[in-house]
Amino acid sequence: MTINYKGDAVRAISTLGLGGVDITKWPITDAEVAALKSNIGYALALTSGLSALGQLSLVDGIVNPFSTESEIDLGASSNQVYNATSDLYAPKKSVFPGTEVTSNPIDTDSGTWADYTMRILVPASQISADGTFIKVRFEASATEGLKIDNASIVERSSGADGVGVPTELLFSAASGFDIAAGAQIESDALEFSLDSTKDYLICVDVSNDTAKDLSRGNAGGNLSRYYKAATNSYNTQTLAGATFNSGTSSFVNRITVGLSENMIVQSNAITANAVPTEAHLSFVLIAPGAVPDTDIKGYVSRDGGTTFTQVPLSSQAVGFPWNVVHFGGVDISGQPSGSSMKWKFESANNTDLNFENVTLLWN
Repeated sequence: MTINYKGDAVRAISTLGLGGVDITKWPITDAEVAALKSNIGYALALTSGLSALGQLSLVDGIVNPFSTESEIDLGASSNQVYNATSDLYAPKKSVFPGTEVTSNPIDTDSGTWADYTMRILVPASQISADGTFIKVRFEASATEGLKIDNASIVERSSGADGVGVPTELLFSAASGFDIAAGAQIESDALEFSLDSTKDYLICVDVSNDTAKDLSRGNAGGNLSRYYKAATNSYNTQTLAGATFNSGTSSFVNRITVGLSENMIVQSNAITANAVPTEAHLSFVLIAPGAVPDTDIKGYVSRDGGTTFTQVPLSSQAVGFPWNVVHFGGVDISGQPSGSSMKWKFESANNTDLNFENVTLLWN
């Protein structure tokens, strides 16, 4: 929701709910933890707004807690990913080369697998970070090429089964690959939610070419495999009757996730009572190491987004350790005259962050 009380900033900033959670009853649920975080964000918005009201006599404004995506101008925003559970935005992570989150050194040949399907189990313990875009790298034996008809990935349910139908991995926009002995190949970037608390299956359908079916993998490693003869399973949820090899894997060398894109989030326009001359912007950010006015930037416009003025940001860590409120005032009297108010947030330098709870006030 967008909260907008023209001429009454106190009501605008205090309307945000500060509903309590009973922390005397443990354990508290994930939903209650999320509520606590949101309430802290609301309190930050309230405090920032009251400060601006008292010191700068700003009496009009809006608050965006991001309870829905309709609070922002989607057409003017870019590379943002909305988290409806936590009511925040984060950058799309699609910049490669990215960060390696699973490493599986290839060091052992382990049989020939023409016309087999294989599912490589990647346990959560071997995934070091989350991602929204991924690439998977495969490697052939040093003595024989490798030909794969199809490959895919799916979150694991139990055994060799996925929670749904696997998502295909493509290679130069095509299914499967054919690489020479000792060669490696990396899949195209795939938009896929990788959660480091969950297990995944890399599904591989080996071709029936007996000259290119030697498995090069890792014996005694941290990945395992399921396999079954004369079966294609890259696009099926379940794989019944598969044999399991614990600690032995094939083909998969590593998984990488993309780095954060530079993100722009811009508000919808709100009409002010009169032509504003100064404004105060504040927001909550989770971005360890981010430098205000360099890695993260805030802007205000009074002409509907045609002209923006950058807000010099100060920051203060408050609440949960990862919550930082960024705030600043700015003179917008030099902009073309108008009363169509907008804020804009930009990230730079591929900064990883969560962005939430925005307050914009003006006089």
